[in-house]
Amino acid sequence: MVHTFFVRLARIEVALFLLFIVGNSAHADEGKFVPVPGVQATPSSWGTFVAAVKVPASWCQTSGLMSESVTISLGHLEGAAQVLLNQQALGVCGQLPPDFAAAHDEQFRWKVPPGTLKADSLNWLVIRMYGKGGQVGFKGESPVLSGYHDEIRLAGEWRFEPNDADAKQTLDAERFVAHVFEQIRPATSRLFRPQSLTPGKHLSVADSLKAGTTPEDLAFDIVLSEPEIAQPLAIDFDDAGRMWVTEYRQYPFPAGLEVVSRDKFYRAVYDETPRPPPHHVAGADRISIHADSDGDGTLDQHLVFVDGLNMISSVEVVADGVWVLNPPFLLFYADRNHDDVPDGSPEVHLEGFGLEDTHSLANSLTWGPDGWLYGAQVAPHLREFELSGTAKQKPIETVR
Repeated sequence: MVHTFFVRLARIEVALFLLFIVGNSAHADEGKFVPVPGVQATPSSWGTFVAAVKVPASWCQTSGLMSESVTISLGHLEGAAQVLLNQQALGVCGQLPPDFAAAHDEQFRWKVPPGTLKADSLNWLVIRMYGKGGQVGFKGESPVLSGYHDEIRLAGEWRFEPNDADAKQTLDAERFVAHVFEQIRPATSRLFRPQSLTPGKHLSVADSLKAGTTPEDLAFDIVLSEPEIAQPLAIDFDDAGRMWVTEYRQYPFPAGLEVVSRDKFYRAVYDETPRPPPHHVAGADRISIHADSDGDGTLDQHLVFVDGLNMISSVEVVADGVWVLNPPFLLFYADRNHDDVPDGSPEVHLEGFGLEDTHSLANSLTWGPDGWLYGAQVAPHLREFELSGTAKQKPIETVR
């Protein structure tokens, strides 16, 4: 009896061991590491990509320029997708079922809320994707996690589950030991203007006024605000006391130009040099005029002098027209009959001003008491260099 008992027990142990191996093997086959960019087949039409990322400590602070500048970029997707970082939803590319709409070749970029990333552990980027034809993935470039000056390109092996996997079940650090993204490099990935822009958190005009504080001997009032203007960059006043506003609505991407490359200081190389108005690609910038009709201190009359401009940085009103810095050009719009309508196409007086860094264009037109027109150009652009391989950039000149 003893001999028979031990034989049966051994057989039971072998059976249990075999079942354990089969069970683990089936679970392991549910997911695998696959190259990104790349497209994967999925019988369920759903697929889940997971990446483990280590980031610099400066990206993980709850406030400050470095943490507030972190973004995630992706595009050229097969299907639609939802992006989650450390289980926090950042956004959706296209539209997931039930009202499916593919993202196609649209580019997406979202800010990572400060405090989302962790410096002392792995960070989990999960992308849930749905492809109506049973194909999901990245057709072009890989996603990029970017800081202010640095980035981590997430090109390599991601964990892929051919279903809509629960993100919490995939956060197994042991599986990712050889697949952690942590190489920091200068931020040179190309940037694109998203097709749709979502406003960030902001106060209303009234709440902004209430939130402001000044010393006891100062006060401020709102004289002009959205929606009458947007992204004002510079102002000037004419002899009638009206305010002329340079509205930099096209910033930061010039219309009609494609970014070929850039450096970590956001200086871009474009595929071509823009042409001056009216032969240019129309942008969203405009010059508007605003007046106070009843003397109550609020600008209540609004007029657009010219729109459809592309990256204008400054305006200077003179007796017979308006000078406009529209890099790479210095333009003059004549208005000799003073009807607040340009007499015709602008005259090009200078060209060659840098457009590489749309944060730092030639700016601040000022008519001097000596009868000369002055402007400013920030220091990084004072050296002579090639502008998109065609025109020379020089320090801003004066025009008389």
